[in-house]
This record gives sequence, structure tokens and C-alpha cells, in this order.
Amino acid sequence: MKPKTIVPTVLALCLLARVSLGQQSSPPISTDRPSESAGTGIVPVSSFQFEMGFKHDRGAGDENARVTTRLVPDLLARIGLHDRLEGRVTVSGWSFQDSPSASGSGFNDVSVGAKWALRPATSGRSTPLSLLAELSLPVGSENFTSDRVNPKLLILLERGLSDSIGLTANFGTSVLRAHSTGHEERTVVDLPYTTLVGYGATDDVSIFVEVFGAFSLQGRDDTHSVQAGLTARVKDHVQVDARVGVGLVDGAPSWLAGAGIAFRLQ
Repeated sequence: MKPKTIVPTVLALCLLARVSLGQQSSPPISTDRPSESAGTGIVPVSSFQFEMGFKHDRGAGDENARVTTRLVPDLLARIGLHDRLEGRVTVSGWSFQDSPSASGSGFNDVSVGAKWALRPATSGRSTPLSLLAELSLPVGSENFTSDRVNPKLLILLERGLSDSIGLTANFGTSVLRAHSTGHEERTVVDLPYTTLVGYGATDDVSIFVEVFGAFSLQGRDDTHSVQAGLTARVKDHVQVDARVGVGLVDGAPSWLAGAGIAFRLQ
């Protein structure tokens, strides 16, 4: 599928879902954005959920070589396939990059995957556990694609610390195969992780603080960042969000900010 056809196709699926799924009742929306952590929850069966927004970050490195990136629509589309399984398509979309010496833009690679609830949430303080698997597909523009199919596998867990405070953590592995300068292929293996503490200020408003990043097994710089954000549910199936963050090491972006909206078609 060509990059220019992906977003219209996703929007067409939105309209199809609205017609075909009718007005069945379902629980309030719960999202995997704006944090880097993915929750253990699965969207309701036959529901389409769309989470999207805008992200702006300033890269690491020397002041004279730092790249500022704006990303839109940063879209995650989720569909409930089973009580314990959802399908996922991640369309990061277009990157607009600026540096002191040049600027450019292009369409990023697209990821497809699935989340499987190994141990669904139950009452009390149990620890739900899910597995998230994704494949990045090389459909991006020149200079914005790896030209290879790259896998990622994460274990997701959650733990209630009190009635209003919860912990979410992700850890796993990702493989990136790409062409480096000189057209030689290189493979980078990372161990990504996230740790998030969230607080439910009200039934509809939550705030969070999160540490995230990756340990590299290939001699590349590790990346570690911290961010804070909030989510606000404006309707049962509509949520808005915002976040800001900073890098903790030289290999991470110096700062980032973003905002977005999520909605479910039921």
C-alpha cells in the first residue's frame, strides 16, 4: 500500500465501522496514548478505536546539529477481535524535520500488530498481563524508511497501588535493520522499557509521570527520558490529552511535547 493511501483507508474504515457497529453500549474509553506505555486493556469486541495527535521534539546532540521534528497524525488504530485480542495499526505519518543546515519531510514506516491479554484485569489488586507484538513495514519515504521489516515484542503489566494510583510497565526487545552510510546493512537490537505511575484525579481526569527509553545491545547510545501528562475524558468514548518531557541522557531528545485526541466508534 502506498503511503498516500494509508490514511484515507483508515478513515474509510472509520466510516464503515460507524455504520456496521451501530450503537452498542461499551465501557468508557481507555487509551494507550499519550504515554509511551501501552496498557494491558483490550478494546471491546468489534469496536474501532482511533488515537492520534501531534508530537514535537528536539533531538539530542550538539546545538549546531540538533534536529527538530514535528510528527502528525501519530495515529494508532485499534480493533477488538476477541475478548482477549485486538489488532493494531500504527501510522506515525509525516515527519517534518529542521536542522541548522537543512530541512525536509517524509512519510514514516507503518507498523501492524496485535495485543493479547494473557491475564485480564479482575477485581481487587491483581496484576493484569498482556503481550504486544508488532512488525514495522518499510512503506515510508526515502530517508524515512528502514527498507526492512522489523519486529518488536513487549510484555505489558499493570498494578494497582491504591484506589486512585496505578503502576504500568512495559519491557521487551526490538530489532532495527537498516542501511547505513555506504549502503551497508546494520542491525540494532534494543531493550525498550517504560515505567509509569498514574493518578486518577477524578473519574474523567488522570495525570501521570513516566520514565521510558531503551538499553542498546549494539554499542549505540542508551536513551532515557521522563515525561508528565494528563488525559481528560470529555465523553464516554472521547478523550483529549497532553504531555511534556525531557531527555535524561545525551542520546535522548532534549525535550518533547505533544497533544491529541482519541475516540471509539461503537
